[in-house]
Amino acid sequence: MRKEIMTVGNPDMMDVFNEEKITITPQDQLLLDAINSLEYQTPTPGKIVSGTYVGTTEHEILFDIGFKDYVRVEKKGDEIRVAEALEIGEVINVAILYTNDAPEFTIRGSVSVIAEQEAKRIMKDKMARNIFVTAKIREMNPAGYILEVQEANTTLIGFMPNTIAGANRISNPSSIVGETMEVMIESYSNDKGTYILSRKRFLEGMINETRDQLEIGEIDEPYTGRITGATNFGVFVEFNDCLTGMIHEANLNKEALEEAGIKKLQDIPAGTEIAFYVKEVLQNKRIILTQTFRPSLWDTASNGDVFEGIVKNVKSFGTLVKLDDETQGLIHVSEVKKAGVTLEYGDTVKVKVISIQKSERKMYLSIEN
Repeated sequence: MRKEIMTVGNPDMMDVFNEEKITITPQDQLLLDAINSLEYQTPTPGKIVSGTYVGTTEHEILFDIGFKDYVRVEKKGDEIRVAEALEIGEVINVAILYTNDAPEFTIRGSVSVIAEQEAKRIMKDKMARNIFVTAKIREMNPAGYILEVQEANTTLIGFMPNTIAGANRISNPSSIVGETMEVMIESYSNDKGTYILSRKRFLEGMINETRDQLEIGEIDEPYTGRITGATNFGVFVEFNDCLTGMIHEANLNKEALEEAGIKKLQDIPAGTEIAFYVKEVLQNKRIILTQTFRPSLWDTASNGDVFEGIVKNVKSFGTLVKLDDETQGLIHVSEVKKAGVTLEYGDTVKVKVISIQKSERKMYLSIEN
């Protein structure tokens, strides 16, 4: 039986074929399978596609996604920063923003939005693991500072309140604008899209190691720091970025104060630079500083020693007695009652040391008849 032959086009032409003779070779099948497995990049808005970086024009960054037009990324801000880190031929993810049909078909995309997500992932990981980030202080406002953090070639914005911008209150708040510093990530505000950052917590993490490295005594090169506050009994000094110590008024350089025209310690402006030595680090981690090395009763007193002192304060728990310019002791209320006396501010009293804890600068006294 003869098979029907179908002619194509003009029946007079020889372009005919027999359906029974159509066969698929193994090589043809491999080619069809390869074609069917291709994943075409349809440039629909919101889709993430793989793009090959091919270069730039005056205003655009170009990525080839195997479509009839490049994905075009506007040259600006973080888009430029991401592209600058690429090499021609490098493949990265590109986000499709939208397509235009007129006046000609174009595809608009972004690489920075993907980099931003990676940057936020890195920040989240660092916050969970208590790892610091480096930030630049861009500007200040009444509540604190606006900072910029660079991660994954992306700029993220942070805010640092005044209260956590340093180990202590910053005497000249505007002085740190423009500086780059290490900070810890406190939290992230979804509403504002900003991170809360803390310089204070970063510095607190350095305290123990920095304090352990201090040199005690009169060394060749004195330490320098800035006064953060002053009282009638001494000044508090911030130094080595994260440490704070106190210089008792008896251990200040009086001549230098007089030359500066300072009559009262409280008149010393915050932020004043000062040179000093570390006298001792107490058991409770308090740091005692000095500008002069001269002995006080803290250095020489022992149990059983008898001294004459002046009553400086009378409290419900006992009486504070000044023994020299730097040393005070406490007469517990039970000792006062035992002696059967009444003490008032300014009284001169003879006392005996019954207990002294030099590492904590605590001295307990009894009244000597």
